[in-house]
Amino acid sequence: MRDLFPGFNNRTDEELSECWQEGIFVFDTNMLLNVYRYTQKTRERYFEVLDLLKERNQLWIPYQVAYEYQDNRTEVIQGQLDAYTEVSNMLQTTIQKLESSLEPYKRKHGFIDIDKLTEELTSAIKKAKTTITQGKEKDKKEYEALKKHDRLLEKLEELFQGNIGSPYSNSRLEEIYRQAQLRIELRIPPGWEDEVKNSFKAYGDTILWFQLVDYARTQNKPIIFVTDDGKKDWWVRDAKGKPVKPLPRLVQEMFAEAGVLLHMYQGYEFLGQAEHFLKLEEKPDVIADAMTVTEQNTSASKDKGALVVYAKKSMRGRIIDLYPGFHDEVNLKIFLTSTVVESIVNGQTVFKANFPSLEPGNYTLSSGMRYYARVTILAGEIFEVDWR
Repeated sequence: MRDLFPGFNNRTDEELSECWQEGIFVFDTNMLLNVYRYTQKTRERYFEVLDLLKERNQLWIPYQVAYEYQDNRTEVIQGQLDAYTEVSNMLQTTIQKLESSLEPYKRKHGFIDIDKLTEELTSAIKKAKTTITQGKEKDKKEYEALKKHDRLLEKLEELFQGNIGSPYSNSRLEEIYRQAQLRIELRIPPGWEDEVKNSFKAYGDTILWFQLVDYARTQNKPIIFVTDDGKKDWWVRDAKGKPVKPLPRLVQEMFAEAGVLLHMYQGYEFLGQAEHFLKLEEKPDVIADAMTVTEQNTSASKDKGALVVYAKKSMRGRIIDLYPGFHDEVNLKIFLTSTVVESIVNGQTVFKANFPSLEPGNYTLSSGMRYYARVTILAGEIFEVDWR
């Protein structure tokens, strides 16, 4: 019975060894984009592993992955620079809140030197802000250079040359869109977690999956899918929402349709297992960095949502406040902030503020008297507000 239901059993040591010796490693879009998120040391180890797999003819990506990578590459590069500005602005906001919150205690407490305490805390935060600014100036040159001459793109092109699937025809895509919509309605993985996305992008995971299954039919080898997508339509997750193993239904569908075994890794797991099976030097700091990136990639795809506020150019640098609740529920002392920064999205300059990881619920958005909105955040959904 075990042979007929591989999806309901954990992989044995023999099966894992076979995967690494003979299997084809297929990478999701987020794993290609991670080359811009990893530290240099982690990126070097990542490329080292991919080079070894390429030598063994064990690399492949679906056309959908290559397309999504090209479509999102510049935005991810810009996002790395935006993070410096957002953190710097958060630190500045912290200084303002700290000074405001401690002000009343200057008159109420005779034993705490509030002025000295405020000075020490403010000095420490300003020092951190200076470090962030220096880091931005250093990395800005590198990321700006990537926009003009992307050596990381060139490396990926070298690795996957001849190892990228073909695109579907328009007629085949239209057929898949219909099938994808039915799968979403029936909650057949993967893809139903993306139903909140607009337009054809809701079907991206389904297209990727169909291309992966089609390819597997021609190979008769185990398929190892590496992804930092942590959504419920890919993984069995534990009580804390951490991915544990691929959904049995996915493994069973791959087995039924292509007759091969499917196994899955998150990015940090892949690099950790590569040390073992490829007999590489252990680098705990690399695994730790990859785990941090995996957690960042999956945080918004678990049980939290996100908010993006698009603003006018004149609002650049303005702080946006986000308060939990509507009307009487709002506590003006508890709020989140984000700052409008300049970003590049699909080759276009936009001005936006990001709230990347929010608990589902009602929120009130505000930036002065003129700009105000009420939003409801849903798990796994990115809510957009347009103030342009």
